[in-house]
Amino acid sequence: MFRLSQISGLLLIVVFAIGCGQSSNAVTAYMRGLASARQGDNDAAILDFTESIRLDPKMVSAYNNRGALSATKATMTPPSRTSPKRFG
Repeated sequence: MFRLSQISGLLLIVVFAIGCGQSSNAVTAYMRGLASARQGDNDAAILDFTESIRLDPKMVSAYNNRGALSATKATMTPPSRTSPKRFG
């Protein structure tokens, strides 16, 4: 559940981003990525941040969040279950 301070903080980010010339579609994709990440759906969040970057390549926060989620995903990947090759 969002607190009032979180909602006002998100609103401030959106207003600032639009005021800085970022497209509203890029901001929408970015906000969707934040929501997906908060719900634990990292794959959807990464896709949303990628879409935000495609729409506005100057949106640095989308790069940062996508990179952080990708790094988290890489460290959470379980090891392969295949047996190692035997040499000799």
